Amino acid sequence: MTQPMLTWSFREILPNEVKQNPHHLQYFTDDALREATDALVREDIQNRLDAHDGSINPVEVRYTFVEDGITFGQKWFAQLASHLSSHEVKEILNQDSPDDAQHVPCLVIEDFNTNGLRGTPSIHRDPPKGQEPRDDFYWFIRNVGRSGKAAGDRGRWGLGKIVYPASSEIRSFFSLSYTADEKPPTLIGRSVLCIHSPDGEKDCASDGFFSNFDDTTGMDMPTHDSVVIEEFKNQFQLSRASEPGLSLIIPFPKKKITPENLILSLIDHWFWVFFDGSLIVRVKSSSREEVVLSKDTFDDVVRQWVPEDSQPAILRKAEFTRDIIEHRKSGEDDLATIDCAPVWPDAETKLSENDQLDMLREKYNGGEMLAFRFNLPVKKHNKQPTETGHFHVYIRRSDSDHKATDTSLREGLAISGVGSIKTPGVSSLLYCDNNPVGTVLGDSENPAHTSWKSMGMNAKYPEGAKIVKLVTSAPQRILGLLTRVDEGLDHNLLENFFSVPDPSHRPKPAATKRGKKKDPPPSPDPQQKNYYLNCHRIKDGFKVTPHEKANQHVAGFTIRAAYEVARGNPFNKHNKADFDFSDAEASGIVYEGKGIAKDGLTASSEKCNALTVRVTDPDDFHLSVTGFDPHRDLILDIKPIKLSDEKVDATTATL
Repeated sequence: MTQPMLTWSFREILPNEVKQNPHHLQYFTDDALREATDALVREDIQNRLDAHDGSINPVEVRYTFVEDGITFGQKWFAQLASHLSSHEVKEILNQDSPDDAQHVPCLVIEDFNTNGLRGTPSIHRDPPKGQEPRDDFYWFIRNVGRSGKAAGDRGRWGLGKIVYPASSEIRSFFSLSYTADEKPPTLIGRSVLCIHSPDGEKDCASDGFFSNFDDTTGMDMPTHDSVVIEEFKNQFQLSRASEPGLSLIIPFPKKKITPENLILSLIDHWFWVFFDGSLIVRVKSSSREEVVLSKDTFDDVVRQWVPEDSQPAILRKAEFTRDIIEHRKSGEDDLATIDCAPVWPDAETKLSENDQLDMLREKYNGGEMLAFRFNLPVKKHNKQPTETGHFHVYIRRSDSDHKATDTSLREGLAISGVGSIKTPGVSSLLYCDNNPVGTVLGDSENPAHTSWKSMGMNAKYPEGAKIVKLVTSAPQRILGLLTRVDEGLDHNLLENFFSVPDPSHRPKPAATKRGKKKDPPPSPDPQQKNYYLNCHRIKDGFKVTPHEKANQHVAGFTIRAAYEVARGNPFNKHNKADFDFSDAEASGIVYEGKGIAKDGLTASSEKCNALTVRVTDPDDFHLSVTGFDPHRDLILDIKPIKLSDEKVDATTATL
């Protein structure tokens, strides 16, 4: 039986409703995204990969630019013109409604080897969590800012779907879905405008639907009419017959969304899933031959489409990625597997054990690829069991001085706002797949999936902020270890920290007024020098250990710290806003130690930059304190707490 004709309709706002425009469209404006194309490609491919049908076949996505064949006066846009013509919508879109005779350019996006929008279209309440198959139609069509995706999926915020109306000049799109079950296909349209008054008398909601409105349930329902669907497929030039999957049509795509920009964005953001065989993309327009992007064609497409001066960097990254994927598929063990707490000092200690660091430096200097796996405990609130997650870092040094390649990925998606390596000749790639650490990173991403933020992560995970900070800083910290000169007795360095005199150095005799030279003062007897502590500079902080020539034990030590100032005593001018030892978490200060009394790490209540440390093993202890501003000079005043009664002068260090 033929269903009622599809029409565009916008719900009338009731008098007691709060009016709010759809500001969520702004979530995909990000400094790390160059164009509207980037936002579309990142979110669309992410949604398609999450909808994979589980077969051995890769997800195939087709982007087809249809430039003629449809006019705005046809039934697919009937009733929409009056809403686009309202003064509120014209103001927000900064354009008039198209004329009926105007051709409607469209971007058709179709996927294959996917599930399509499963579920029952009449559902209007959240289905049970974990239910399979999931009600994809409900979550995709009837929700914004809410998602039915699982923790392992790439998407999180439930905002990815709004990239489709945001990619249209008239903020509208159509959806046609087939599923593998016995249910009929669904065709529906959606528009996201603003609160508006098409007749000047009543206010309409911002969201409207191209649907069959059900008066009984008050719901906008898709059509299942095979005749209407076949006509729709023919006029919009869809390639889908009846294969499971989702076809989306974006009328009047943004001017920046072109075949060229689509190809460049796919190369930039999804190179990993091309090389691991998870994705094939076809881009086609009436004026150009079809471009196929896959692991076999990637390099050729780069040479054809990428500007010549940018090709070497992309091809180097492609080669590095292929080598990493081959390494992962080979089953070979990583060169370094680190089981550590989610703080760098512990990871650095584990990396430095058993002369491992010497081996890694030798391979790094020899141009070999280094593979690191970090295993971290992921704690949760509400007494849930702690899980173990992991992430990988791959680094390789070349003999050339090419610009550094620094990439961070979560489940194949390039997180374009993460990365800090600038060392010429270095290629680095951080990868986290679907595991508990990947879940933490996914939860820390902004809606545009361009960065990982530690702020607020402790609300869900007790050590969430530490995990994010460790992951994001790991490549730079590893590179620092690989390129740092081995620590040893450096007289110059120790002189900066503790004013240790060089016994072999004799100062030049000073001339008197009569030109005669005074005898130099006698050199201090090195046997009489009392050694106690060493202080080493580490990334974002310092590390205190027993002096290698210590001839007396200490019961502990006190530390005063402050940032250098232009004038005056830095310790007296310290401000609590800089850091507060007594409130380490709020200040971002992290303590890591060995041989330190459990309750012996105390901060002075009167001076927030004063710390007292008690040691339990005078022969083997260390304390690392990190979290300081790396762009400021840190001054330390360290005094040992002696077991003996001998007097020891305070020592000052500048980091």
